[in-house]
Amino acid sequence: MKSKQSNAFSLLGIVEFITVVAVSIIFGAVAFYRVLGLLGVLHALVMAWSRNIPVGIEGREPSYYLRGSSAVIAGLLIAAASGALAWFAPEAVCMFSEGRQCP
Repeated sequence: MKSKQSNAFSLLGIVEFITVVAVSIIFGAVAFYRVLGLLGVLHALVMAWSRNIPVGIEGREPSYYLRGSSAVIAGLLIAAASGALAWFAPEAVCMFSEGRQCP
């Protein structure tokens, strides 16, 4: 049985997904990667703040949890990587495009 907190996270995930898709359609690929990076930073900082990161395959129970300082370090590393995605969005568009047509 799912808890109310789990349903709230599911609703938040749906809203985030719709937002990212709408930004992609309206503003293009560079904005898509910037928004994706910023959302990644926010999620990573929340994970670091909670000091409890579940690790496993999505849709299944977590295999284990990162807790304490290891969770903070992992959260900060993920935040840095997500921030780099937002900062280097034009390069990400070039790198991940099928034709790799870069300006």
